[in-house]
Amino acid sequence: MRETTRSWRFAGLLCAVLVLAGTALAQTDLGQVSGKVLDPKEAIVPDATVTVTNLATSAKQTTTTNGEGLFTVGNVRVGEYEVTVEKQGFKKSAQRVKVEVAQRVNLPITLQLGTTSETVEVTAENTAVINTISAEVSHEITATEITNLPLLTRNPYALMELAPGSVNANVATGDFANGLGISNSGSRGRSINFLLDGSENNDTFATGPSTLVPVDAIQQFKLPVRNVVAGLRPEEFFLRGSIVEVTTDPSHPVMAGMPARAAVFVDGSPVFEPGDGFQGSVLARYAESGSPLLSGYLIGEKHLQGKAAALDVYLGDGHIVLIGFRPTWRGQPFGTFRVLFNAAMFTR
Repeated sequence: MRETTRSWRFAGLLCAVLVLAGTALAQTDLGQVSGKVLDPKEAIVPDATVTVTNLATSAKQTTTTNGEGLFTVGNVRVGEYEVTVEKQGFKKSAQRVKVEVAQRVNLPITLQLGTTSETVEVTAENTAVINTISAEVSHEITATEITNLPLLTRNPYALMELAPGSVNANVATGDFANGLGISNSGSRGRSINFLLDGSENNDTFATGPSTLVPVDAIQQFKLPVRNVVAGLRPEEFFLRGSIVEVTTDPSHPVMAGMPARAAVFVDGSPVFEPGDGFQGSVLARYAESGSPLLSGYLIGEKHLQGKAAALDVYLGDGHIVLIGFRPTWRGQPFGTFRVLFNAAMFTR
């Protein structure tokens, strides 16, 4: 039996009526690889070992097929992967696939009789397949397009208009009141959810992204840090529009002026965990036990315990400051705004 912790706390002298209208499924930049494993006579192959390996980082995810020969590997980042399938009495199957942003790749795999010391390499001549898993329609803007296409405004979000069904609603309607103003498939511009490195990047008061990233800043690199709540279902972890308590390191320049115990605002925010090879500093951390909730609603407090809310990660000769909470929340500018400016001025 799985026990889910639900916590409610309210702050303030007066509480209005709170209406919980429902929970939407979280959006993410992570994809998944799934498929069905069969033998040469198209009979299902249960308990086969499936390994998905990132060719750039050598990171592996392993699972086994169920009683119906099906497997699913989730939380797969953008990149090229090798998918291998092994089962006693069959030759090892290996094939390469490319996973795009939030893409669900379905791989039908047929094993050949033989020994696991033999390998059958499957080469896909045409990887442009029809999505039979979900009703979503996607379009990838490649690194080549970002580099080579002219961008008068130097704003990579303008490339969204390359996707079929996307138009600049500002131009179409003559209404320039709402930020970026991109409309997709006839939907309102305000219906678009912008993600930046897997976290929401929305301007709450106007259509468009909250942070405009210069095209020169777009590149691919790997940090030894993971977001432990990425891909979790709402019933496993939910923390939106709430205030939580973190412990900070005031001796670090980014946290200069902050109290040792600070209240911060979170809304679908990432929760960091340093991995192997991490070099840097933990700037803010959730308590090892108990609930950090001060005001709002929280499900799954165990996913926060002992994890980082902000990090300073060394990268080459520089560093990257990761801030999981929202330092610019208008309700407490004197509390956390300084973190943003400290980070902007920080040099190592």
